[in-house]
Amino acid sequence: MNNSNTAFGGVLPTAAAEGSKQMLVSEALLVRAAELEAAWYTPPLMWHGPSGTPVTGEQVAAHLDYARSLLKREGWAPGEFGLSEVLDGPVDQIGVCVSVLELITCAHTGAGAAEPRLWDKVPGRTAEQVRALLGAGAAYARRNGPTDHH
Repeated sequence: MNNSNTAFGGVLPTAAAEGSKQMLVSEALLVRAAELEAAWYTPPLMWHGPSGTPVTGEQVAAHLDYARSLLKREGWAPGEFGLSEVLDGPVDQIGVCVSVLELITCAHTGAGAAEPRLWDKVPGRTAEQVRALLGAGAAYARRNGPTDHH
């Protein structure tokens, strides 16, 4: 299997900005995001929410999958109905979801930091790109997140 394809059997495109190279949920992207996590956080620091409560990879993936389906069903309107709205929920899950999406965004763009709830408001961003970011985040959480609260 070609490593540029996803575990989903296809490619989830998104871009840092209109006209830039497309983000693929590839092995290289997920590995780079894991490298950033290791450099930025003392394990398993990232997998605890703002209250200090641990969050599993599956909880994050489920939250991101739900957010992705909600955007697809309800439509995406930057500044009105986007990542800020669909990521709403338990504070600890939101905190870890945002951290995961930041890792994916930075792994793709090379940025040193990124706020996903602002990323989706950049002029030229598309609904497909935002949903692809959520899909890549869910794939990363399933792959790299803890499986239990220990």
